[in-house]
Amino acid sequence: MPGDGDALKRIDEFRLGIQERSCTRKERFRWGTAFFHDRLARVWDLNFLRVEGAPQDLDARALAGEADRLQGAAGLEHRMVSIEDDRTGARLSPELRSQGWSAETLVIMVHRRAPYRPVNTTIVREIDEDTAASVTEAFTRTQPYGREDATVRQIIEMRRVVAGAVHTRHFGAPDSGDPKSFCDLYSSKDGIGQIEDVATLEAYRGRGLATAVVAKALEESVAAGNHITFLTADDDDWPKGLYGKLGFDALGYKHSALKHPPAAAPYP
Repeated sequence: MPGDGDALKRIDEFRLGIQERSCTRKERFRWGTAFFHDRLARVWDLNFLRVEGAPQDLDARALAGEADRLQGAAGLEHRMVSIEDDRTGARLSPELRSQGWSAETLVIMVHRRAPYRPVNTTIVREIDEDTAASVTEAFTRTQPYGREDATVRQIIEMRRVVAGAVHTRHFGAPDSGDPKSFCDLYSSKDGIGQIEDVATLEAYRGRGLATAVVAKALEESVAAGNHITFLTADDDDWPKGLYGKLGFDALGYKHSALKHPPAAAPYP
């Protein structure tokens, strides 16, 4: 395992590279880069402003103004920003919340330890893209943002876009029938693996399915020769604890903030 600084640098290069390859266009602004996917305007994660470095002259009002200018011109109804520098994000997040944005801290967790107990991964199987699309639709329709067919279609297409930007494998549990829990594994040729999009249908939570799919994706990442396997989690939500039990430790922090669109246009 590389040292913390080198590992985080390589992880960041991996993450940011996927962002670059998943957009249809991008535009520079004073403090970073705005990313757009012109066919998938309802997907927040493909349409956002990325603040780069640690700009001391940036405040929340100016950042919100740039989001209004750039995302408004693109016809987007949501506003989303991603802040790469931890200190800058921690400084701006309270200001953004005071202006009506929701803001969260994302922790990057890297695998370093054995899980706290053995996990039965035989209940997990690798699934194809069509099955992954089907289970994505089933999960999305249970969410508040999944009420509109157009939104559901765009979320499914987003997963295909990302799969075109990075080598992707899909895992689902249980091992027969329709998957009730699933995740993706992204891998690079230089030994980086990312476990992403972990989700379980609400009626099947508490049965160890998410634990199993994450553990299986980790096994496969190691088997593929990845010497760094990481994931991201909301620093204030319970999955972080699950990942800790599976041997993932916090390595760094990023921040994101979202201003929701009007209720008539529920985006993911």
